[in-house]
Amino acid sequence: MNESNLGNRVSVIVPFYNSEQFIMRSVNSVLAQSFDNLEVILIDDGSEDGTFDLCKGLEQSDNRVKVFSQCNSGASAARNKGLEVSAGDWIMFVDSDDWIDHTMLEEMMRVVEDFPFVDVVQSRVPRDMKDQKGEGLYSSEESVRCLLEGSWWGPVSKLIRRSSIGSLRFPPKTICEDYYFNYHLFSKISSLYFLDKCFYHREDTQGSLSKISLSERKFDEFYNVKAVYDAVEREYPQYRELAEAHLAGSCLKLLFLIFSKDAASEYSDQTDEIMKTIWTHYKSFINNHHIPSNVRILLSTCFSKPSAKLAHRLYKMFK
Repeated sequence: MNESNLGNRVSVIVPFYNSEQFIMRSVNSVLAQSFDNLEVILIDDGSEDGTFDLCKGLEQSDNRVKVFSQCNSGASAARNKGLEVSAGDWIMFVDSDDWIDHTMLEEMMRVVEDFPFVDVVQSRVPRDMKDQKGEGLYSSEESVRCLLEGSWWGPVSKLIRRSSIGSLRFPPKTICEDYYFNYHLFSKISSLYFLDKCFYHREDTQGSLSKISLSERKFDEFYNVKAVYDAVEREYPQYRELAEAHLAGSCLKLLFLIFSKDAASEYSDQTDEIMKTIWTHYKSFINNHHIPSNVRILLSTCFSKPSAKLAHRLYKMFK
């Protein structure tokens, strides 16, 4: 690594909650990096198992590790706390049940050395929503387009210049919060470099927020996806249909989940808000070719609650 990079300190932020089974693998993969100008910020989100004690042990054995704790407030709040207490010039997020290759930071910082103006180095995201783009530089607008097309979701596999984050924080709603954060980040950076290598490894766990059953928190997805749609409509109207495709998918998925649990009365406010969104976008949804044809067909029948329930019954019959 060129000596010009010695001042580029990296803060790796790892939020955790009841991660006793995985935390050592995750943190040790960060501590084993071939690039060593780093600090590891561990944020305990109110764990009730032995994870905090394991992390305090790591803190005592390695002066690069700093452990902080908070009452259980969710991943967004934990990442935000990490942003507040960290001191690095660059930020990386790693989830507590995942791990990274030992050369990840070195290879990403080499990109910074070659392109000192870049604000985000994005590496390949494992099992991303869509085939990712070709390696190289992307403008802010191109990065937004890639995100809306389904690439580079998640808070991970990114090395982010702290100054480009500024006052931006993760929203309190904790499903698709990364989609919200990434959109607002990409919309204000000067450039992003996509490094077409995968250094990041995911552990699928039953506790994943995207897999939780119906609850108040499940609707966080809708609110964050809608907030991004509203921002895109104002700031990048040329990509409105791309953002609308995510909104349509979220509406239909959550509406059908409500019906499958016979929970329209329990979640009447959310049901009304989703139905209102479908009514508002009805013609646009049907004519938006970024939305899969089967989703458009189902949405075309959702012109009222009774018809939406019928569409759900038909969907279950032919699924």
